[in-house]
Amino acid sequence: MKFRFPSPDHRLLDAHCHGVLSQDLADAEFESLTAERRLPPGPGWSPMDSPVGLAIRRWCAPVLDLPTHAPAKEYLQRRRELGFAETNRRLIGAASLQAMLVDTGFGDDLATPHELAALAGAPAYEVLRLETVAESLRDEVTATEFPERFEAALDAAGPDVVAFKSVLAYRFGFDIAGEPPTRDVVVGAVREWQRVETRLTDPVILRFIIWTALSRKPFRGKRRPVQLHTGFGDTDLDLHRANPILLTGLIRSAQQVDGAPIVLLHCYPYHREAAYLAAVYPGVHVDIGLAVGHLGASAGNLMREVMELAPFGKLHYSSDAYGLAEFFLVGAMGFRLGLDAILDDWVGGGAVAAGDARAIAERVLSGNSRALYPLRDIEFGADQSPS
Repeated sequence: MKFRFPSPDHRLLDAHCHGVLSQDLADAEFESLTAERRLPPGPGWSPMDSPVGLAIRRWCAPVLDLPTHAPAKEYLQRRRELGFAETNRRLIGAASLQAMLVDTGFGDDLATPHELAALAGAPAYEVLRLETVAESLRDEVTATEFPERFEAALDAAGPDVVAFKSVLAYRFGFDIAGEPPTRDVVVGAVREWQRVETRLTDPVILRFIIWTALSRKPFRGKRRPVQLHTGFGDTDLDLHRANPILLTGLIRSAQQVDGAPIVLLHCYPYHREAAYLAAVYPGVHVDIGLAVGHLGASAGNLMREVMELAPFGKLHYSSDAYGLAEFFLVGAMGFRLGLDAILDDWVGGGAVAAGDARAIAERVLSGNSRALYPLRDIEFGADQSPS
């Protein structure tokens, strides 16, 4: 007997994503956005000749009125015929989302949370990027004013801001001291930062902004979680310094002072390390977005390894969709079917009762994120009532 709870129309809560481009794209522009890289492809191959390319042709082609697995050239031609507005509407709508948490740290050429909400027919909230806030203050305040002004900026976050995010992995790496820096040390680091550069890469200031976010007061009865990019990303990243296990000192210190929850995003290939941290530290959660979409048909293997150890109440779904609406759909379908296959095996093998499997699925697909983030009330349909 098949389990098959997370059906394709079960609505997901996408706990970390970005805006999409609101413009028509040349084929090369589209293909470049399917890969986590900044370099042009080598001769003789296309970025669509990849696991994510196969996933796009499998899940997105039928939504654009093409056969499943339509050739990439036909897919790109059909995308141009429909235009970006209709393509974005169809693909994001097909992901069947309950809500979205949108990282607004990228440029102005991406759809806003409000625009994404209209495309999805679901509420969109904001994830405030810490480095962006700090860099906006750099030339507006003195070094001695910076600590208090940064704290005030986070406290003044609007009602739609439900989480903070840091890209420490890109800016320095996780091999940093675990304790918060003193105010005098922060002021000195800011003074040097203002003198020599604009992009924030100083480890002292990066530690300060993360600790500031971890220490904010509750909002709607909950602390806003701090999301951290871990694991793979584009070529601006030194992967070996993005292993979340390097954050153990900071995580241990945050537990001791009752800091905000920490959500480890993406994680691959360090997803087992992330699962371990979630298993042993109460304030740590795991969100394997980005990897699920890019692994395509192998996404279920990743999910199995995370679910070897990660507590079921601390595992979250996200797409990390960026630029292309396709990522909303391939992430959603990869996660749904991967989870379905795992729970089907467990039920069939007697490892879990069907009722318990349904409860796990409901929590992982949306319930855990509803419980963690300080969202406004969401209108729940019959298939997604809070568990």
